[in-house]
Amino acid sequence: LDEIDSKCNADLVQWMLVDLSQHQSNLTELASEIKAKCPDTHLLGFGAHVDTQALRAAQKAGFDDVMPRSKFH
Repeated sequence: LDEIDSKCNADLVQWMLVDLSQHQSNLTELASEIKAKCPDTHLLGFGAHVDTQALRAAQKAGFDDVMPRSKFH
């Protein structure tokens, strides 16, 4: 996240996609940190459709959108 600070300050980051399978243990902290550094960035989390726990956790953590990986097709 350190390297996106300058890009956020220059309004270069409009969307951030997060693979929930890589960040399950700290989604609230991750979402808070991204929103603090890039408040205008749309935060989208995606994961396996069977991992409803991770999808719900991302919604609860404040992600703007959460969807199963299969929706990218």
